[in-house]
Amino acid sequence: MKIVDWFKSAATSAEKELDSLVSDQESKLAAARALAKAERRFEEMAADGVIDPAEMDELRRSFRAQGIDTQKIDQLWATDGVSSDKGTRFGDLVRATLARAKEDQKDSAADLSFRVQVMANEYTHSEEAASRLMKNEHDAYMAVIKNISG
Repeated sequence: MKIVDWFKSAATSAEKELDSLVSDQESKLAAARALAKAERRFEEMAADGVIDPAEMDELRRSFRAQGIDTQKIDQLWATDGVSSDKGTRFGDLVRATLARAKEDQKDSAADLSFRVQVMANEYTHSEEAASRLMKNEHDAYMAVIKNISG
């Protein structure tokens, strides 16, 4: 394999990784929207100060769809009752769980940004290196042709 082909291959690999990262970002944005929706829905449910069993089931489904562990919420629900007012253990636990999930998404976004920068740099450097090598190869061939005909 020529070194130019290797650089082209590296650039192609970086481009595929970038495409994959874009796809990951799209799914993470959808997850962030779903989390914001779950948070708004909880606040709507909690507005009357009581979470009824149907609302609790909806809350569980919404959290589990986001990959949020509901074990502590379920335990507190079973022992503490239905009150969701601010300052109650249940309401505070749900809000803290949502806040942790949002922080996890922020950390994930920062990591994604770094990975995109690395892949973009790798792509650029590989493309530039391949281009320089091909130009040097072309210049060398042209010098040989000039010497033959000259």
